Amino acid sequence: MNLNETTQKVLRLVEVRSGISVHVEPDRDLPGSILAKVVMARGALRLHRVTYRPDGSTPPDYLILCAGRFNPAVIRHAPGETL
Repeated sequence: MNLNETTQKVLRLVEVRSGISVHVEPDRDLPGSILAKVVMARGALRLHRVTYRPDGSTPPDYLILCAGRFNPAVIRHAPGETL
């Protein structure tokens, strides 16, 4: 998957600030009304998992960043802090 440079930078920043890896993957089985979803790391799940419904004509970057709400409020928290 080829994400644009800005998306890659945001995902790296999330990983650095949270101390947790972000895994992005397509999911053709997402229901029709859901374009993307995020499962945040917790318990035994030690990564932030982002899935999106692939669409050959639309790059997934917007869906990934919006679904993850990867914004300064989330990025600002240090590892171990509760969001």
